[in-house]
Amino acid sequence: MDAVTAHSGASPSAPDGPNDDRPNNDHLHDDRSVAALPPLAVGILIVLCAAKILLHIFTSLRHYGYFRDELYYLDMARHLDWGYVDAAPLVAVYAKIALLMGGSLAALRIIPALAGAALIALTVLIARELGGGRYAQLLAGLSILLCPAILLTDSLLTMNAFEPLFWMGCIWVVARILRTGDSRLWLWFGVLAGLGLENKHSTLSFGFAVTVALLLTHHRREFTQKWIWIAGAIAVAIFFPNVIWQIRHHFPTIEDLANVRREHKNVILPPLAFVKEQIIDMHPILLPLWLSGLVWFLRDRRWRVLGLTFVVFFVLMEVAHGKNYYVFPIYPMLFAGGAVVFEQAIDRWLAVRAAWVRTPRARPSSPSSCSRRFLLFRW
Repeated sequence: MDAVTAHSGASPSAPDGPNDDRPNNDHLHDDRSVAALPPLAVGILIVLCAAKILLHIFTSLRHYGYFRDELYYLDMARHLDWGYVDAAPLVAVYAKIALLMGGSLAALRIIPALAGAALIALTVLIARELGGGRYAQLLAGLSILLCPAILLTDSLLTMNAFEPLFWMGCIWVVARILRTGDSRLWLWFGVLAGLGLENKHSTLSFGFAVTVALLLTHHRREFTQKWIWIAGAIAVAIFFPNVIWQIRHHFPTIEDLANVRREHKNVILPPLAFVKEQIIDMHPILLPLWLSGLVWFLRDRRWRVLGLTFVVFFVLMEVAHGKNYYVFPIYPMLFAGGAVVFEQAIDRWLAVRAAWVRTPRARPSSPSSCSRRFLLFRW
């Protein structure tokens, strides 16, 4: 885990008044005060991304036919605009790219497959940012490659294939801010959040969860700096064309959502059923991985913002009776966190095993020696 040395490199004469708008913990920008990250497992990253693309080439690119929503998006691509009744504008841009490549099924499906490969890369980078070495990076990327919910999402050209890219890009930025204290990185968060809003409006809920998580921790001090507010302005500026479109057309998206609620189109799941759906969709075998990541985030003071972001968003989706797949985009960060936990557990076990091997053999008749060996094993 990266260690941060407080107050190193700070100037004694530096101003510390209330009007000081420098990035929070600016002294942490000194390279000597922030430990180096583990090496990036480039070979593992390339292999996992290649496997992801090949998996889709031999499945979704060649089989199953067009999904009805894909045909709808292709038609939207022929009428590009800054908004649509039931979708943000970027999905039409993805479909337009597919049309420029011929509009075939393969041209349509290669785009979400590439987005899925990019998500693997992002998850690996998040695991590294959390302090994960080669094993953690491998496990994090492998979990994305094999997760059934993500496999299905990346098999169709919809905005859902790109949603986790924008969200995990934001989480990567937040993790780096938590590690380095460089508040200027919020500007990148604003760019990614703005693009995420143009991809799907549910990014508003994600941004709300991040905001609440910050306010619930000592990182609320970020709101005393100018950078997070500038980031918010950037996100609004990128999203603003869609807002103007909504105003000009009398907010058709809000009307559409109201119609869906009135007609009871969506199935409302009680809390336990909602949780069960999450476990099944992510696959039960991956439950220990993402659950351990969530527990670690909530227990570790440095990463608690990430854990609270998931909890707030999960509760929000349940209270708002959101569909089960609305939560899917936020799981990759839990896979990354769980991979680091697993790697740390293996490192501890190997250390105990090495100590056990180095311990001199005791006589069987010595109870105290047996007790020490038992305690060593327990430790």
